[in-house]
Amino acid sequence: LFFDYVDSTDSNGMTFSVDGKYFVGITSTILLDFDKASVGLAGRAAVRDLLGVGIDQTSIWGLITALLSLQIQFTVFHELGHIFHDHTGARNFRAEYKLTYNEEMRLRYYPNQDAVQAKEWLADRHAVRMLLTDFIGTDMGANFKKMTASSLSEDTCILWLIVLAISATFFFGPRERFY
Repeated sequence: LFFDYVDSTDSNGMTFSVDGKYFVGITSTILLDFDKASVGLAGRAAVRDLLGVGIDQTSIWGLITALLSLQIQFTVFHELGHIFHDHTGARNFRAEYKLTYNEEMRLRYYPNQDAVQAKEWLADRHAVRMLLTDFIGTDMGANFKKMTASSLSEDTCILWLIVLAISATFFFGPRERFY
């Protein structure tokens, strides 16, 4: 599995395979969009109040860093979801990521547009699952809470950060992709 940043004016992530090698990339433009979203969110008093984050420079930079990191990870995990769910011709790497019977039927029998949307939903679900697994009750989650100096409990802080980061990913992303 290879990962890289792609210089592009398109705001997106991508997954493809060549000769049995799998590639995940995110574009330079989406990184700029994520940066704008993270700075914008951290600059709002309502967001800082929700997370119990102070107005000192260290806490605000920690919040920007946490949101930016989660947006990037969500996008990469989403692209990995396409690989795990065999949307790129890749094999399923692990049994727990295989489609359920209902998911297989949804992809097999929906018209094309619904099948595309179902694949995106499955990749999103995979990304959320990976974020929760990586951050709830782990050192990574504890580090994000510490970075932001949030007054919330660790799990509550992480859940709100994930919700804000994913929401910003969709809000600031290309509208034509989300229907």
